[in-house]
Amino acid sequence: MKCHSLSLLFLLCAVPLLRAAESDPPLPVRTWATQVQVLGAKYRKGDTAPKTELAAKAFMDAFEKEHKSKRIQFIVKVKEVRWKDGVAEVYTESELGEKPKTTPQTPMYISRVFPFELRMTLEEAAAIKPGAQLRFVGTMTLHRGRWGSVGRTEKAHQLYTVRHEYLSTLFAGTFTSSDAEIRIGDRVYPGRWDQEKK
Repeated sequence: MKCHSLSLLFLLCAVPLLRAAESDPPLPVRTWATQVQVLGAKYRKGDTAPKTELAAKAFMDAFEKEHKSKRIQFIVKVKEVRWKDGVAEVYTESELGEKPKTTPQTPMYISRVFPFELRMTLEEAAAIKPGAQLRFVGTMTLHRGRWGSVGRTEKAHQLYTVRHEYLSTLFAGTFTSSDAEIRIGDRVYPGRWDQEKK
């Protein structure tokens, strides 16, 4: 009886903690980008090739540990919509703002060049006007050292490629998201590979 009481007490204590974790707000994407820059600034090219290699490995391990999975959010304006076979390619302005000048304090290059690929009808695509707001909330996954069309391989939204310009242009990897809500106006649109329309 005593054992059951302890188990029940544990469950009652754990549930609020789990709910708190689930309700943690997503990080504004520019806050995340600043965190990436701060981490990158801690690592420098060595005065010999082996020292640079050690610094690169240390950075990659720290980067993966800190940014393996991050939940982010942003709002950005739509620039252009292209549509084919039930999928719209939605091009937007940069949610990261103007790229900072590369310095030892801001050594990280972060970019998103791929459009969002969303399932919708031709009529829905035609109704989206330039300047419409796109809101993204989702969990990013890091694919260490990978580049190119990683999103298509992983069947996920392709987000950011990241490299360290002060570590022999070390390519850190690509972020994708298979757990995201993308809203344009008052409509939520599923990604190309989502199982069903939300």
